[in-house]
Amino acid sequence: MIQRFSFGHPIPTESVVQALPLCEDPVPFLTALPGGWQYKMQEDCVVYGGILLAGQTLLIFLFTYFVIFNIMGRDYDAAVIAAGVCGFGMGATPNAMANMQALCEKYAPSVKAYLLIPLVGSLFADFLNSLVITFFINFI
Repeated sequence: MIQRFSFGHPIPTESVVQALPLCEDPVPFLTALPGGWQYKMQEDCVVYGGILLAGQTLLIFLFTYFVIFNIMGRDYDAAVIAAGVCGFGMGATPNAMANMQALCEKYAPSVKAYLLIPLVGSLFADFLNSLVITFFINFI
């Protein structure tokens, strides 16, 4: 069930396409604090979150080591690109850039990786994401 909550004084933008009644109940799992919000997970969710994180870490390691590193040539540039792909897999383009920067500060810069990873992360991933979202919205 979709619920609508309002905080502060929102500006009407007419971007909402469906009128929903305003819910007066407190927001589930969120607590308003003076400096922001606090998210409190249920106790059993913490275990599942840890299992998901461990699985995601293992899968991204296997993918980057056995697929990306081998496809990109098994050299230093491939290692830096694999570090960037690990950043994508565990978050987003800023994570990929931080991973590559940490590796390049310790050893040497990789022009190939610094050219490919930001382009793939900012352009191709965004285009692909919009196509996937559009497909699944139309599928529903």
